[in-house]
Amino acid sequence: AATGRTAAQRRAHGHGRAAPQLRRHRALDPAARASYDSALALFRRRKFEAAESAFADFIVRWPDHPFGSNALFWRSEIFAERGDHRKAIEECEGAIARFPMGNKTPDCLLKLGISFDRTNDKDRARSAFDRLLAEYPTSEPARKIPRAYASQKK
Repeated sequence: AATGRTAAQRRAHGHGRAAPQLRRHRALDPAARASYDSALALFRRRKFEAAESAFADFIVRWPDHPFGSNALFWRSEIFAERGDHRKAIEECEGAIARFPMGNKTPDCLLKLGISFDRTNDKDRARSAFDRLLAEYPTSEPARKIPRAYASQKK
């Protein structure tokens, strides 16, 4: 600890070689999968308040977990279900920003387009749908773009 920090402190600040292993270890934490599955089960039982909290806890406890984008997406679904499309937009934008290569990115782009449409922001809805079609043209979410947008040309 010549720098005045312990090896663990240096790893926590990104110094040393153990940090990637530590991150990988956290992602493989079996408690993470159990927590995510529990939150998703709450969502599927339509216990939205409990699911919202459970997904938030998951994101805080495992911020870099591969299911992070999923957790944010499901939170956006909860807000949309409640009719709070502005919060749904925030969650999807957050998921795309934090996990640009996440497996829920196409779903988030679809949710963004739908939520923008429901808040009467047709230009931003069109932009989200256009991005979905450009980046994920053969995805299931691309096939779900509302007909009014899918048939329009720029």
